[in-house]
Amino acid sequence: WNPAYWQSFEQKVQRANEAGRVVLLVGLMEPVKRYPEADKACLFARNIIARLYGNFMIFSPSFDSNFMPLANDVGRVAREATAVHLLTQHPGTPSAEPTPTYSDRYYDEPYLDIAAVQTGHNGGRLDRCAHHAIEWILHLYRHEPHKPVINLEAMYDAHGEKAWRAVDARSLGWRSWLSGAMGYTYGAGDAPPKVPQGSGAVWRWVTDPQKYDYWEKALQWDSAFQMQYLHDFLAALEWWRLEPAHDLIRNQPQDVTRRMVLAKTAVGDLAVAYLPDNEAIEMAASAFPVALAGRWFDPVQGVFTATAAYTENRGAYRFAAPAPGEWVLLLQPAQTR
Repeated sequence: WNPAYWQSFEQKVQRANEAGRVVLLVGLMEPVKRYPEADKACLFARNIIARLYGNFMIFSPSFDSNFMPLANDVGRVAREATAVHLLTQHPGTPSAEPTPTYSDRYYDEPYLDIAAVQTGHNGGRLDRCAHHAIEWILHLYRHEPHKPVINLEAMYDAHGEKAWRAVDARSLGWRSWLSGAMGYTYGAGDAPPKVPQGSGAVWRWVTDPQKYDYWEKALQWDSAFQMQYLHDFLAALEWWRLEPAHDLIRNQPQDVTRRMVLAKTAVGDLAVAYLPDNEAIEMAASAFPVALAGRWFDPVQGVFTATAAYTENRGAYRFAAPAPGEWVLLLQPAQTR
């Protein structure tokens, strides 16, 4: 142990906790190099958990890896070391698979509190990013016994041209939340085509002010504020009652990148839909026991705009978007608007 290093590390964790943040520490199973012998990784896990026992932490043995027995070994030791902290696994991305196979293999482990998934960057393949953020989240959401699902890594905003853009980070957040996720991790900066390797902005804390993704610059990117809009929108609702209900959408496009998502409460008194690039959404209104009033929310600017018409409790109902682009539809009883 290097006392000076770890004291500095602990001070950063403490500052984050004092600011109201819980710290997720990933990579317990690889303290010095990737994939050491299990006994060395387990020794480190026991020590670091003991050092941080009084802090608000979540621990993950793995970090961007395939499923590995080593992660389970360290996960079990971590659970023996603490009964007061949440444990998860931060897997890699089994890209193009119909289900999140790495997350699946960890799910039923008794030590695992949070079912985390990395829907990933997929080499810039936006169709895979959209599919994973919807279908992989739904798959884990439906798993029993239920555990909260968090998308720990989707595509970052790195000011790319055809991917790695603000719209990609933003849209995958809405898709994840309305498909059953209880959390979403936003990333700024990375290394898409035409961006030099070694970038990393907020997740790697680029310290050269001349870099396009110098961390202080990245904190001011549009997508960073758009994550705040997503948070504030949900925080104003009883979001924990929402359940995925994509099957109620009657006009789903074949193109997965334009596929809409819808979540509603079990009693049908609240619903939220995300339209990535659609003229309108048609839904089975019979799923809602009372007439609901709709409002359109702009996830790019963070403001409510036009008021949608009232639903009728029969047949299908069509809500036309107020203009081209991304939109979020909020349906509530008229008296709560």
